[in-house]
Amino acid sequence: MQTLKSVFARNNLSKQCIDISTLRQTVSLVDEMAFGSAAFDLWSEAKNKRLTMALSEQAVQYQQEAVQKAALLASDQPILIHHVKQRLRAIQSQMYASVIGAGSGELLAAPLLQLSDTERWDNGVTLQRSPKNKSARFELEFAMDWTEKCSLDVPVVHWVEEHTNQLWQTWQQSGRNVFAVVSPSTKCWSSANEYTTPSAVAEKLEFYAVNYAKMPLPYQQIFGEQLSGNSFWYAEAPVVLRSRGGKEIKLLLYVFKIVDTRTMQELRTFYVFCSTNPGLVLTPEKVAVWLLQHTESKSFLRYTGRAYHHRPLGNFVKRLGLDQRYLLELAVRFGGTVWELNQYRRLRPVNQLLLVTLGEKSLDDTQFSSSLLKLFRLKAQLGEQKTPC
Repeated sequence: MQTLKSVFARNNLSKQCIDISTLRQTVSLVDEMAFGSAAFDLWSEAKNKRLTMALSEQAVQYQQEAVQKAALLASDQPILIHHVKQRLRAIQSQMYASVIGAGSGELLAAPLLQLSDTERWDNGVTLQRSPKNKSARFELEFAMDWTEKCSLDVPVVHWVEEHTNQLWQTWQQSGRNVFAVVSPSTKCWSSANEYTTPSAVAEKLEFYAVNYAKMPLPYQQIFGEQLSGNSFWYAEAPVVLRSRGGKEIKLLLYVFKIVDTRTMQELRTFYVFCSTNPGLVLTPEKVAVWLLQHTESKSFLRYTGRAYHHRPLGNFVKRLGLDQRYLLELAVRFGGTVWELNQYRRLRPVNQLLLVTLGEKSLDDTQFSSSLLKLFRLKAQLGEQKTPC
């Protein structure tokens, strides 16, 4: 019991009788969330290097488990795969992740990671390759192929950040379902063959309210703002892109607005291009949930970037003599866990436990890695503790 109380040495809980069953119940909530559970497993395995599995095997396992869970959470919807990126300024590299999500809104795993700099790129699955040019890049086609191959023949929808007219043409010809948030000034043509932009098209559209009852979002807030008090409005229109040679690529433009319900002030506007198979059933509510999930996947990756530079994780990897790629894996799991603690309503009790036991700044950017290491240490000890006090 003395080692368990040492976790709470900074406050009066170390002098009190600790209710083991309540603690165990609270900490076990982390197991219900994909990143928290994966982070604990990876951390536990890494402590004993002989138990550390190959990253490629781990990636396939995460992918398949996430696909199965996504099918349970939203059996009538496809699997969402968000290909997002984050700059790691300290090492002058780009980190890319393919994040798996369920149609119900939850993010479930980030099985495929890529690290790219001016000399090489490494995805932990295949051998390193030298890029054809000297700029950082993302092997998007590889990511799409790999994630579809490991998705057990389940319908897949890709959300991308990198897109060109030629890529849209390729995706359309190959029958892929692809969505992308685009700039309001992106060049396109209207159905009347007029040169235009998404923002100009939106000015002529009539907007309709999205049915909130059909959007059971799991998040506490979006873009740092509470969901209550805001409403969603949407409009859609066909647009055309032109590739080299003048070939037309017909896409659908979705425009979503987040509006303050009380003042009707427009808070945010998103413009989304999509190319889908005819068999994919789309509703405004579905696309709105997918869009917000995509923005949250980018938020999750920002937490990952911060975790990658945290000393506790770096020191942990060095102390055990692990491959540097494990630092990236740990950063993704730890960053994802902190994102979950901040965003998912069901994890509020764990948040409260960390605030009470480790202080108000336990999940701040500067110390969340050490806070989670203490939480995982507590979780391991609770698994061994048998007496209530």
